[in-house]
Amino acid sequence: MNGFSKWPGEAASRQGTVAIAGEVLRRAARLSDVTHQGLANLANGFSKWREEAACRQATVAIAGEVLRRVLQLSQFTHAHLANLVNGFSKWPEEVASRQAAVAIASEVLRRVARLSDYTQQDLANLVNSFSKWPKQTPCRQAAVAIAVEVVRRAARLSGFTQQDLANLANGFSKWPEEASCRQATVAIASEVLRRAARLSDYTQQDLANLVNSFSKWPKEAPFRQATVAIAGEVLRAARLSEFTQQGLANLVNGFSTWPEEVVCHRAMADIASELQGQDFQSRFPQRVVAREQRYAGSSERPGVRAAPAKDQQRGCTPPRTSATGEPKGIARSAGTPCRLRAAEPRMSETTTLPAAC
Repeated sequence: MNGFSKWPGEAASRQGTVAIAGEVLRRAARLSDVTHQGLANLANGFSKWREEAACRQATVAIAGEVLRRVLQLSQFTHAHLANLVNGFSKWPEEVASRQAAVAIASEVLRRVARLSDYTQQDLANLVNSFSKWPKQTPCRQAAVAIAVEVVRRAARLSGFTQQDLANLANGFSKWPEEASCRQATVAIASEVLRRAARLSDYTQQDLANLVNSFSKWPKEAPFRQATVAIAGEVLRAARLSEFTQQGLANLVNGFSTWPEEVVCHRAMADIASELQGQDFQSRFPQRVVAREQRYAGSSERPGVRAAPAKDQQRGCTPPRTSATGEPKGIARSAGTPCRLRAAEPRMSETTTLPAAC
C-alpha cells in the first residue's frame, strides 16, 4: 500500500490501492487487529486518490477505528499522527475525519513540550491538515503551538523542503489573526527570499500556495518581497500554462494584493491572457471572471484598465507606463496583451471550483 502511493499517476498503483481499500472495507469490523503504523500507512496511502470512493470510505473506517483508540493515542508516534491526519484531511467534510483530526490535535497539544522532536515534514503535514478545520479549537491551538516551534527553528528553516514551507504557510494562513502564525509565516517568507535563486525548484502548487498565503498579511514587507520574487519567477519561466485553474486563482488572489508592484501587475496581465487561452469564460471560477470583467478597458488609454472609483478615492495610482500603455521596466513578448489594471482587494479565502475540476 505505502509503495503504491509513491507512484500515484500509475494506473496499476491506483487499481491496486482501490482493491486494498475494498479489502479494508470488508474487514472493517476487524480493524482493531491492524497496528497503529498499519492504520497510518493505509490512511496516508489512500489520500493520494481522493477521487476514489473506495479510498474515501476506507479512510472513514480508519478514522472510526482511531476514535475507538482515542485513549491509546499516546502510543502513536509523531509520524503516525501526522500521516493519519494527513489522510483524514483529504475528506474534511466527513464527520469521522473531523472528529479523528480533533482527537489527534488534542494529542499533539498534550505533547507540546516535545514538538522539537517532530521532523520538519511531520510539522508541515500536521499544520496543513489541521487547517482543513480552521474553526475547531484544538486544531487552531495545535497549529499555533507548531507556529511557535517554527519560529524557534527560524535559523534552521534551510532544513525544510520547498513543499514543507508551502504547506506550513498554507496552514498558518487559515488563522491570520494569530500572532504566532503571522510570525512563523514571516520567517517562511524570509527563507523563500533566501532561496530566491532556486524558485524554479518549487512546484506550481507550492508557488500558488505561498503567494495566496502571503496575501493574508499585506502590510508585512517580507510577504510583499517574496511575492514579487515569485511573480518574477512565474514570468521568467513562462510557467503559467503548467498551473491548474485553482493555482491560477490563488496567484490572482495573491498578486492582486500588491497591484502597485509592476511585476505583480504584469503577472496579472499574463494570467488574464492564459485564462483566455483556456476559454475561462466557461471553465474558470466565476469569482475570477468577475474580477477580470470589473476592469473594463479605458477609452483614453487603450490596453490599460482603469482602477475602480473606490481605489481612486483611496489614492491608488496605476503603475508607470510607456507611451504604448505597457508597464515600464518590463520586457514582454510580442502579441501578449496587457489586459489587467490594478486589482481590487483580494478575493476571499477560498475560491470555489466547478465540480468537474
